[in-house]
Amino acid sequence: MKNKFFILFFVFLPFSAWGKIMIVAAENTYAQVAQRLGGDFVSVTSLMSRPNQDPHLFNATVTQAKALTKADIIVFNGAGYDTWIQPLLDNNNKNHQHIINVSKLMPEISGNPHLWYDSRTLARFAHTLTTLLKKQDPSHADYFDQQLKLFLNDYQKITIFLSEMKKHAKDKTVLLTETLFEPTANQLHLKIAGMGFAKNITNENSPTPSEIIEFEKTIEAHRAQVLIYNLQMQTSLIEHMKTKALQYQLPLVGISETQALNEDYITWMLKQLRPIDLALRKQ
Repeated sequence: MKNKFFILFFVFLPFSAWGKIMIVAAENTYAQVAQRLGGDFVSVTSLMSRPNQDPHLFNATVTQAKALTKADIIVFNGAGYDTWIQPLLDNNNKNHQHIINVSKLMPEISGNPHLWYDSRTLARFAHTLTTLLKKQDPSHADYFDQQLKLFLNDYQKITIFLSEMKKHAKDKTVLLTETLFEPTANQLHLKIAGMGFAKNITNENSPTPSEIIEFEKTIEAHRAQVLIYNLQMQTSLIEHMKTKALQYQLPLVGISETQALNEDYITWMLKQLRPIDLALRKQ
């Protein structure tokens, strides 16, 4: 009789009794938010987690590819940013897995894969992931709802900062060496100079001679209030433009494309925004 009871008890235990929800995220930004939302009830792996990694050159290791096969939930950026993950997904035949392509949550952003530089992205991702967590582990639904509430309350630090920043940033001009900051610039109603140059650098193409000349003239004529560059993208052409900006006393601000391991998204994003805000206030 005891053995029969044990068998029935075993069958009807909720999912979370046997293990944590396994989440694999292509990028560290999504992995850290997932860990915060899931707490002790999830196990999160970030495939691309080092801030000095070039996402355009990244390839997953055999161990990382195996991690995908064990995942209950897979998260990737999409929009052409992490194309290396698609062959891994195509070879992964686990039908029960849930896959979040973050770009599908942000249809209004077209042509720019740096989705996390739009303040709406991580809030939408948090809502979507919380819904999946509650489906995977209904017994802890209240906990997941509470974690989402706490995250969104904390997330207001970014939206409030951007709201204040917009008051003095609107209609000012930023010069971008690549399109990393474009989503935020659009939210702030900033004018963007040098977009042809920036798009080519982002797509790992050489800017045209006319784009290079226009970029230099923008610096020389003081038609922008700040030059924003990617700390993880170094080329001789970008270094030349940075040197010219210093020569013409145009403020320079470097921002990171990849979030550091020891920082949460909110802290990291505010660290990117504050020096740009300061530079624009001085103009």
